[in-house]
Amino acid sequence: MKSAKTIGILSLLVFIGLLLRLLFINQGFWRDETACYYYGAVDSISQLMARVISIDLSPPVFYILTYCWIKFAGADEVVMKIPALIFGLTLIPVVYVLGKEVGGKAVGMMSAFLTTFAPQAIFYSLQCRPYSLLTLLCCLAALCHCRIIDGNKSMKYRTALSLLILLALYVHYTAVFLFGALGLATLVLLKRKEAVLNVSQWTLIFVIPVLGFLPWLNIMLRHMHAGFHWTHNPAWYEWISVFLVNVLEASPVSYEVIPQMFYGTALFMLLPLTIFQYRKGKDFFNSLGIENPSKLIVVSLCLLLPAAFEGYVTPQTDRYMVPFAPFEWILFSVCVLAWWNYLESYFSKHDSISERKKWRQVKAIMVTASLAVFFFFNGQDIIARCGHLSGARQFCQDIAANKFPSTVFIFIPDMTISTVDYQFKHYKLVPNVNEVLSSIHGCIRWDDKSPFDPIKCEKLFKNPNLLKEAEDKIAALPLDKYPNLVLVQESYMPDTKEMPCEQTAKALKKWLDETYKSKTVIVYPGLMETYILLSYDRVDKLNAGTNR
Repeated sequence: MKSAKTIGILSLLVFIGLLLRLLFINQGFWRDETACYYYGAVDSISQLMARVISIDLSPPVFYILTYCWIKFAGADEVVMKIPALIFGLTLIPVVYVLGKEVGGKAVGMMSAFLTTFAPQAIFYSLQCRPYSLLTLLCCLAALCHCRIIDGNKSMKYRTALSLLILLALYVHYTAVFLFGALGLATLVLLKRKEAVLNVSQWTLIFVIPVLGFLPWLNIMLRHMHAGFHWTHNPAWYEWISVFLVNVLEASPVSYEVIPQMFYGTALFMLLPLTIFQYRKGKDFFNSLGIENPSKLIVVSLCLLLPAAFEGYVTPQTDRYMVPFAPFEWILFSVCVLAWWNYLESYFSKHDSISERKKWRQVKAIMVTASLAVFFFFNGQDIIARCGHLSGARQFCQDIAANKFPSTVFIFIPDMTISTVDYQFKHYKLVPNVNEVLSSIHGCIRWDDKSPFDPIKCEKLFKNPNLLKEAEDKIAALPLDKYPNLVLVQESYMPDTKEMPCEQTAKALKKWLDETYKSKTVIVYPGLMETYILLSYDRVDKLNAGTNR
């Protein structure tokens, strides 16, 4: 009966999760998703691998999946999001099972509840990117690890753990943090003599993924080198702030400041108290229904290790902390329910009816207030995220409607052109697609319509004549054919240090402002890509002598 009730509740959560995610199913693509299209829309796996190795900065598994999905279902923007949606919905019951392993049914149910409504869980369930799949693999790997330390020496869990780690490494490079966290957790448990398996058995489990990933290691190092070119890593003394930001990025509440403050305060008050009680021994947790506190070590390290070091690899902590966010939700659920039970046991020691009545009133107020705050802020976040991911769709429709006649388009940064190219080619907005695209140029790869290539761009940025060449190409465009010039730039600006593409973009814009007369500014808003169009008149120059 209880099992049927649990299945019913989980089914309801999955259904609610589906409804919430369907709100975003038709948001369109932005540049990261169109990259998946360009890697997957090829004639063979060998072509796909060639593109991934030479262009992208990620492993190939998700792109192979995308390739197979396009062959089966097509390349429509909605259709291509379905695999991520399936992974995201599957995550809800998986998080329940993992939470149940760590702290019992109540912890599992609360964790599944958070997974259903967490903004990043909803958002990345509908991104045609590897994050949803990686999150699922991380939770499954941690679950297998917990099953092993629970006393199950079955070969299936040991094999599954090795294969899940290996698969995660081939899905995204941030799975290295999962590998490190599970390895560190194993060492801690071996020292505490709670690891169940012996050293050689654990060694074999972790050696298999290493050997399986060796063929790709050299490519990974090449990708990492190109990736570091785009990042600004924090200094060592910023570690605490990086750690706190990463932990808050994984929170199940809205990204707004006020709910983040509430959540952060609650987590950092509950966590030290729970750790302090853990040092007293297992009796505290056993009294609260947590039979194996060692599993808390696994879940905690799967959160703390990425939060501590991920900021030194990439500044994109919002998306790269997503795969490890469910571990935080489970840990938060453990802390809340553990101390909830502790308070309840404290009040139950008093035989006074008034004391027990007082506790029931406090419980009702706390639950109601917590749910109200949670749904209020998360609801606002969900509403705020409704809309197109990119302004490219409306922009391309306006081009097709001939709202920009006799115009040459200059795209900076060059990454945005892949979204525009996808809109034209996939939806066939105009019959003469090639003619329209021939008038579209990027400030880095002027006549190259291939997807954005960071490795190629790294070499181009080192060209001291890059800006001069860009200026010469604009000046050489036929004035009678292209009297109008539109600079298309993205609103995104780095939070820390300017990337080379942004430096080039600013210098090019400065030259255009000095050389041509500015006419209008048009904005095409998007949640991930907002296009800002700056129009110039190439005929009526501000000053004929300002050409450099």
